[in-house]
Amino acid sequence: MALAMVEACAVKNLLFILSVLVFSCGFRAAAGGEGIPAPPAAQVEQRPAPAVPAAAKAPADFPATAKARADAITKSLAKAGVDTSKYKTVLDEKHGFVYVSARSDADFVAIRAELEGYADFQWKTLFKRDPASVIGIVLLSNEDLKRMWHGYSGWAAGDDLYAGDDPNAAAAHINVAIHEFTHILQGMDMRVRGAGSGPAPWFSEGLAVLFESSKRVGDEWVPQDNMVRRKYLVTGQTLPWEQIMTKSITAYLFNVQLVYSQGGYMMFYMYQNGVLKDFYGRYMDNLRAGKPDAGKNAVEAAFGQPLADVEGDWRTWVMNPVPFPPDKRLAFRKPATIFIGKEFRLPNIHFAAAKPDGKVTGTLFWRKKGETKFEALPVEPAGKERYKAALPGSVTKEPFEYYVEMQEAGEKPLCEPEQGAQTPILVTPVPEPKLPFLGVSPANQNGQVVVRAVAPNSAAAKAGMQAGDVITAINGTAVHTTAEENAAVAKTKVGEEITIDVLRGGQKLTLKVTMGQR
Repeated sequence: MALAMVEACAVKNLLFILSVLVFSCGFRAAAGGEGIPAPPAAQVEQRPAPAVPAAAKAPADFPATAKARADAITKSLAKAGVDTSKYKTVLDEKHGFVYVSARSDADFVAIRAELEGYADFQWKTLFKRDPASVIGIVLLSNEDLKRMWHGYSGWAAGDDLYAGDDPNAAAAHINVAIHEFTHILQGMDMRVRGAGSGPAPWFSEGLAVLFESSKRVGDEWVPQDNMVRRKYLVTGQTLPWEQIMTKSITAYLFNVQLVYSQGGYMMFYMYQNGVLKDFYGRYMDNLRAGKPDAGKNAVEAAFGQPLADVEGDWRTWVMNPVPFPPDKRLAFRKPATIFIGKEFRLPNIHFAAAKPDGKVTGTLFWRKKGETKFEALPVEPAGKERYKAALPGSVTKEPFEYYVEMQEAGEKPLCEPEQGAQTPILVTPVPEPKLPFLGVSPANQNGQVVVRAVAPNSAAAKAGMQAGDVITAINGTAVHTTAEENAAVAKTKVGEEITIDVLRGGQKLTLKVTMGQR
């Protein structure tokens, strides 16, 4: 429930962008005029908190410029019905921040230290700062957060951060303020680099998801594993990397939670493999140069591998949240869930030679369960200190065992297979699950489940469902929220014919839907 509430913000952001045809870094609406244009009422709720224009040039007098920015923010709050007498303004010339806060002194000090420390970290390690920009940081009371934008924990509008205090997000180990603040800092970086203002959603949201669960260690923010996010990936519903890198923004409406989580864990994988900064710089260069396949080319250059190989290693890694032992030169993760008859890719192996120019060789030993003799396959280089090997899909029709042996040239093997010095890892292939797919993007609106969009050629589309339909019942069970709708769909089976009651223009319709497969 906690993550669902957080992701509601993501869905509304996406729909808002579609309605006003504006896309800025990280699913954020660009600031313009005195506020954000109102989207059509039939499509999405109007945002009550308009963005304030960001400074275009380096302010000659920061206090005066920042004070004017604060006044504009305060004015926008008042227009939204907020009692601005409870808010105080604090200017931070060092960072170019202007705070407008209704939080207690203790909360304000803690939040300010967190945001300024985070900005210093990112400006030092990943992003470039734009000294011409002033960032507005609005720290709302929970009462005003609900009044202005019910269902949101925080959001970014232009160069302004609006943040509340949502315990549900905290329960999901998600720092919404850091998530949205990452969008602002990354958008600023793109302006400085001249890389445009609209990176692909998997990239911008992936970075924000990467750092939303980070832990502060000294002056650094260290990304952490988040099982709430990871759970959306372990069912095997992930998108191919090349596909997620090219999907249009409308396509993200059909599974926001999955796409956010996958983007975040693509970035987390790069971080754990030490290539995030290299990838980021290459991707920015590609965007600035207008190169096609900017993301794919940046990934392949950073890893030194074809995209398919990187993705294969990632899929194994993401299923097994076990860190590499820091005190061992040889370490590899247990395999992910393997589907019967599918190709099995060896999990990542990190093995560093003792000498800088030392050569490393490796062998994968495997056998069917119950057999005594091992077959051998060579382990091949797959990047710096990384190796790969693959078994054909025919091997994975039955349970099998394997282990890996790595060694430097001239050294004795780390283990002798004849002596059974290394315990083989048992892999049991399982049937590939058939998951039902309706093909709609639902949203909560005034106690109803409203269809925002329908996926082409989906089960819903074939049954005649349309954007704007209100889903009232599935198989006779009433639904009032998207959570209830998702739960009802999950109970169905691929190929099953179900009934869905909808309201369309005030008329009740019953649609017969044959469920598709995800």
